[in-house]
Amino acid sequence: MSIINNAHAGSSLSLLCLIDNLLIRLKKTLSFEELLTICRPIGLPKNENQEGKFNETLNFWIEEGLYIKEDGGIKLSQLYKKEDSLSYRVLNCLLSNLSPESDLNGNRAERLFTSLACLLSIDQYTFYGELYIESNMLAEKLSNETVVKINSNSPPTLIAYAVFLGFFEYIDKVGISTRYICDPTRAIENILDNVFAGEKELQGKVFINRLSEILPILDGGYYRRKVEAQMQTKHDRINNEISASLSHALFRLNVANKIGFVDRADNRESLTIRLPDGERSRISWIADRRES
Repeated sequence: MSIINNAHAGSSLSLLCLIDNLLIRLKKTLSFEELLTICRPIGLPKNENQEGKFNETLNFWIEEGLYIKEDGGIKLSQLYKKEDSLSYRVLNCLLSNLSPESDLNGNRAERLFTSLACLLSIDQYTFYGELYIESNMLAEKLSNETVVKINSNSPPTLIAYAVFLGFFEYIDKVGISTRYICDPTRAIENILDNVFAGEKELQGKVFINRLSEILPILDGGYYRRKVEAQMQTKHDRINNEISASLSHALFRLNVANKIGFVDRADNRESLTIRLPDGERSRISWIADRRES
């Protein structure tokens, strides 16, 4: 079952945040019954569906590896540091369980990542484009572009996950419609340690290659390539040009002094990125500008 369907396990981000906050703040292993008593008091559920939501949510994230169940208790996975954000841990868990053999339309997190890979590749849904992502257009757009099929109740959960994981940013609200753009800045910032791996500068293409290995729904990643191969919109980028969504993320990280752009004439493998004013710029090296 897909996590972007709000009737399925794993779809409730608010319940996940509640469970995680509790485990972190109490700094101890809690039994299932203790978690249930605190997070879902007996009189809280209004129907049988709500009553089973807590069990489904907790079991889903135990199966994904976010939490560990041992000796009758639940605790945080030891794969992560205590200071790692929940969004980072969730993204890492879901991606680590994503199969390279995916048919792009499967269960659990597959439809989420297929949808994100599709939307991130379309330049119009970015700061540079003229279109916005809105809940009422997502199902039809994804159905027209790819093999992914999502139910009419899935777009709000898909958007919530995309914002939570750092791939969408809120723009504004017009009437009853809330509008977003594709912008993976926050998702990328969370993994810069893994990308640079102790090095202070990387060739542009090396940086992108490492980035796409960790986040395979970005430019060049195996999952992104599979999705783009089945899309109606074709992407004929030349001169190592990267997508508008990734360009904007790198530009924002540069402005925030998280990374730096270095142009060297000796590098024939430089990248081409789009700037906010619509111009294009060549980047041969990317430097780590964060404080140690």
